[in-house]
Formats: sequence, structure tokens, C-alpha cells
Amino acid sequence: MKTPYFVRMEPGSVNFLSPQSPYFVKILTEGRASFSKGSRQYMISQAFEVMAHPVTRGFWYSIMKTTPWSRYASVNDRILIGNDEDLPADCLSPSDCYSFADAASKYLGRPVRLPTELEYEYYASGGSQCDLHWTNATFASSRELRQPHVIQEADQYEVFGNAPDIEVPLKRMVEVGTRKPNGFGIFDAIGLVSEFVSDKSDRSNKFPSKPKLIRLPDSATDYHNTRGEYFIAKGGEYSYALDSIVRYNRCLYGEDEWTPGSGLRLVAEL
Repeated sequence: MKTPYFVRMEPGSVNFLSPQSPYFVKILTEGRASFSKGSRQYMISQAFEVMAHPVTRGFWYSIMKTTPWSRYASVNDRILIGNDEDLPADCLSPSDCYSFADAASKYLGRPVRLPTELEYEYYASGGSQCDLHWTNATFASSRELRQPHVIQEADQYEVFGNAPDIEVPLKRMVEVGTRKPNGFGIFDAIGLVSEFVSDKSDRSNKFPSKPKLIRLPDSATDYHNTRGEYFIAKGGEYSYALDSIVRYNRCLYGEDEWTPGSGLRLVAEL
């Protein structure tokens, strides 16, 4: 099993591209972040640490002794590549992630938590202010992101559905860390699995529409929990096309809802 480790993130700026959530406004008022009026440029004012990889199945099982990803085991439309322990833990709901963060804090002997949405956009950016962390190119349309040379370069950094070595998009779940890290040393920052953050949102801030393939509890009638709040997952998943794995992609879940590519990554305050 790959040993999980944390990367230190120094204070810095990021071009924050997601709609502002109530929780994000809260961290602004607490002084944990600041922004330049009239722009989308935000400052992270406190250093923190973030896991270099998404949480793996092996790390999850060593703490929780459960296998949430078996929820999807009966469906044979995805390919698993690599050592099972080093595949990302997926099919996770927000409640799964919060329970894991609490248990991991005790296991690691230090407080860990889900990142805020701003922290996610910061570490996922790799220090770039552009849509895709490995290039300074500007793409005017999703069609430009489907060009073979663009996909070829992207496949070196992220896991997504329309990779250059396949003619038809496949759902390939691979080990964490098989692609190059971003400029901050973070692997699989915007692809492979989406990552839940601690921010919550209401319906008016929903962007984009509800995620595909979501598995709803039998009693669920809408994408929200009893308090009318949605839990936010950021980035893309292994089955998404390249134009859908940008860091500002935002899907909303009820507390017990999940998709076959919903995962997490932990952060720690310093």
C-alpha cells in the first residue's frame, strides 16, 4: 500500500472560479482568506497541509474496516487497473467522508478534516491561474479540449475518460499517483475522483446540474438533506471527458448520496 503523506501548502493566491458558498463567505470574515475587490483573485492567508494523493482503499480499510466501493461491484462497466489497495476509495457519500475524517484524526494522532472549497481550488491549481494546471493555454470551447494533442498532454497529468490510447471513452479506475503531479506536488488533483469539501450550498448556488449516475436512497426525493443544504464535490472523475475535469466543476449531493467516482482527500491545519 502506498504510504499516505501530506504536502505543506504555503499562503498564496488563486483565481477562485466557483460560485461563492455561505461557508466560503464565513472563512473570509474569519480572516482565513482575503480577496481583491473587483476580481476573482483570493489569498490563502494561513499555511496548511494536504494529502498528496486521494485517500486510497487500503488507507480507508486500515481505519474503517469497511468497503464502500463494493456498492458498485455488481456493475461491470468499469475497468480496475493496478493494486486494489492503491486504487482510490470511491462511492463515498458526504457522511462517509466526515466519519472517515473523525476516525483518521484519532488514527493519525492529529486533527484532519475535509478541505474548504477555496483550499481545494488552491491546491488543485498547482499554482496556475488557468483552467488546466499543466498549461497556460486558453481554450475557447470544449471542442478545443477534444483535440488529440491536447488530450495527449493532459493524459500525462490526470485520469479522465477520453484518454488518447482509446477510441471509445472507457471507465478506467487506476491507482493513485500514476500521472505527474501538479506544480504543488499534488497528484490526481482534478481527475480520477471528485473530492468532497467542507463547504455547503443551497439550490440557488447549484453548478452544474446534478451529477450523473448518482445512487439515491430509496426514501430520497431530491438532492438535498433535511436542512435544505447540499454537500459540494469538486473536480472530475475517471469517467469524465477532459472538458469536465476542470477544478471549478461543482456537483451537489445529499449527505448519503454518492457516485462511482466520489472520493476525498484530507487536509490538516498548521
